[in-house]
Amino acid sequence: MPTGTCASGVSKNGAEPRSLEDALAMVAGSPALAAAHLGLYDDPRSRQALRLLLSHPEPDVRREAAQSLGRLSDEAAVPLLIQGIDDPEYEPRWSACCALAEIWTPPARSALLEVLERKRRRTDSRLRLTVCRALLGLERLNAEEQVAVRAQVRSFLLDDDATVRREAARALGHLRDAEAVPALIGVLRHPDLELASHACDALMQIGGDESAAAVRDLALGKCPQALAALRLSASILLAKAGLLSNDETAYALAHARPLVASADWHTRVLAVAWLARMHDAQAVPFLLELLASPSRADQGIAARALRRIGTPEALDALAKHRGVSRPPPT
Repeated sequence: MPTGTCASGVSKNGAEPRSLEDALAMVAGSPALAAAHLGLYDDPRSRQALRLLLSHPEPDVRREAAQSLGRLSDEAAVPLLIQGIDDPEYEPRWSACCALAEIWTPPARSALLEVLERKRRRTDSRLRLTVCRALLGLERLNAEEQVAVRAQVRSFLLDDDATVRREAARALGHLRDAEAVPALIGVLRHPDLELASHACDALMQIGGDESAAAVRDLALGKCPQALAALRLSASILLAKAGLLSNDETAYALAHARPLVASADWHTRVLAVAWLARMHDAQAVPFLLELLASPSRADQGIAARALRRIGTPEALDALAKHRGVSRPPPT
């Protein structure tokens, strides 16, 4: 699924058009880049060129053309964008839906509601989630419709597609949907670590006693089946929010120190980064072992952590590792 709700996927590196005429001239040679830039010019020529590009054989061109037409709120493009909902490729489909949400004429609204009601030919769960996020983000719905669409987003936590489940958890956090808290707490026990991590983030974004209690239980080992990396993520979130007592922080740090030697790279990085952020002097022996690793990547994260902790023991070890003497303190 694309990053964000309706973000462009065209790289902005390299030569770029500096005027409408430049963008129009690029249509033949670099149509995707041209389509992305034509949306910056509210001109009949750019609108016409973009409508033609909706039928381009390359999906990335169709995607960018739809995005730009939405940015321009081109009502004349609505019939073509509605056709784009049934595009054989996913990215042009979600771009068409996002554009229709931006334009929001009665036909555009009807078409998007048909997507949510599964009345279109290609209405997979990823597309429906994209529509939900676009409509809620743009505040296009009345109160009753918002309730129904939020409920649909919550239902995606149980979708068969792992990407949809993860994006749904992220969306619920962004929406600060308090009614999603019980479902998100249930997801904390899901074997998909990335999904559980997104649920943990979402609970902290939503806030409230129930959310904080669930994340605290996770951080303090009251969910035995939770993976080490997830417990660590929960501890970091709580610490950043100032929701761990001194004793709880000490417990979480004690749990994090051995994870510096975890076989999982992601877990090692999380543990090292948090111990460094907390200036945990007791982590120095663990970090010294990591510094002795044959892996240059491990050496690098250990060195940065020791430098940030900054105790004499840590700085002496760094100097020895580099083969230099550390000057005495002045």
